[in-house]
Amino acid sequence: MFSQWGEDGIIQYLISRLPWKIRFFVEFGVQDYSESNTRFLLVNDNWTGLVIDSSSESIKHIRSQEYYWKYDLTAVCDFVTIDNINKLIMGAGITGSIGILSIDIDGNDYWIWNAIQQFHLKS
Repeated sequence: MFSQWGEDGIIQYLISRLPWKIRFFVEFGVQDYSESNTRFLLVNDNWTGLVIDSSSESIKHIRSQEYYWKYDLTAVCDFVTIDNINKLIMGAGITGSIGILSIDIDGNDYWIWNAIQQFHLKS
């Protein structure tokens, strides 16, 4: 529906087959959120989420959309680094478990994922 290569359909299939309890996602590198891995979870399954992008125009666009006020979505404008990712997630009020983590920041994905320490992924 909203992902570039059908990732949201794959995610939907996988979570429909698992006993998913944590219905919270974090996705960064979302641009204007028109192509994303988690938007289908937000609007179809009423998940809660945090999206982060470094473009203020993209975040402004997200915040102006109906889904932003209609669903439980937080949009943060910041440049994600290994030094600030934990602070960004905690700054959004997130502690504990994350159901889905989606990273798409072109080349630094592994290093950012590796730097996330205060949170764990849990179904």
